[in-house]
Amino acid sequence: EIRGAGNILGAEQHGHMDKVGYELYSKLLREEMSGNEEIVPELDLRISAYIPEEYIESNSSRMSVYKEIAEIENQADATEIKEYLTDTYGKIPKETLNLIEISIIKRLAMKLSATKIEVSKQKIALSFANFNAFKNQNLFSAIEENKQLVRISMQESPSLEFNRIKPTNVEMLEEVKKFLFKAIN
Repeated sequence: EIRGAGNILGAEQHGHMDKVGYELYSKLLREEMSGNEEIVPELDLRISAYIPEEYIESNSSRMSVYKEIAEIENQADATEIKEYLTDTYGKIPKETLNLIEISIIKRLAMKLSATKIEVSKQKIALSFANFNAFKNQNLFSAIEENKQLVRISMQESPSLEFNRIKPTNVEMLEEVKKFLFKAIN
């Protein structure tokens, strides 16, 4: 169902997408084209994040929106998708809004080379493969600026642990998103 990509997604290549899934296929394609390996963080969020069938009844339309959400690069993309969904299907369900927010957080975490984002009753953590992430001056400044919210932990792997200052996982993810925006800008 992808059109207009020429030889990159020619007859020989596009069949593989069905076997690996759109998001992984897109990641592999971006890596091949850029020559850089992307680190996609593992997500353990315990948040309802999906597009209800009642909201978008057509399977193909729903899959298309999932693909659009998976490709969110920044807040402007998220705003554009929200406007499209509202104009086309009406008020966006909270589960779909959660999905969009998670996509933004995942993209921000990728920019910092995070390997895992975990939200549980006990902790909210952003883990890294090694200490290289902490060489980023913006990240270090964001940690210093938000001492009441975040601290560096070395328990299992280098990670940032966030204090639970909001009661719900969704509200805490919003705090993490604000922190990540500061850390990459």
